[in-house]
Amino acid sequence: SFHALREYVAGDDRRSIHWKTTARTGRLMVRQYTDTRRSHLAVALSVNPADYADPEEFELAVSVAGSLALQAVREEKGVTVLTQAGVLPGGSGQRLLDGLAGVELIDGVAPLRDLARTTGATVPEASAVAFVAGSTVAADQWQRASAEVPLGALGFALACHPGTEPARRTIADFLVLAVGELGALGLVMRRVGA
Repeated sequence: SFHALREYVAGDDRRSIHWKTTARTGRLMVRQYTDTRRSHLAVALSVNPADYADPEEFELAVSVAGSLALQAVREEKGVTVLTQAGVLPGGSGQRLLDGLAGVELIDGVAPLRDLARTTGATVPEASAVAFVAGSTVAADQWQRASAEVPLGALGFALACHPGTEPARRTIADFLVLAVGELGALGLVMRRVGA
């Protein structure tokens, strides 16, 4: 049922835009409904060294995963952060950050598709799944990972490569966003809904 109007954020359904208020305020405004299903973000962070060109990419990826998770906590959404080594502790922003501080690259771990499959099985109620890795992930790997996104969930990837300009590409209906610096993450995330 209808609850209130609020400012548009990436991922909102465009059919919920309240055009009269948008025209009056000059900002996109959407109808907010009382959900029967709580929003839940799953962040799948690859710790496979093959998914990164260098350690800087991995450090950026960890920062991106942490920023996504913290934003979900601030918005009072459910959030689960996973790597090939398992689920990170959650519940609060501090626990998530503490868990991410100990994340390292691990030789011989499963490929990205297996991480995606584990994410779908671990968080089947996810309303959005963000895959975070480096620049060396090939298009076919992203495509295979996208096939594991839970039915009805928004799936997208963040390819971290320091110094690159924000970019958006689609691989078989799967959105892959390039992130070159943490400061550009907000701009990049707005492109999820574009």
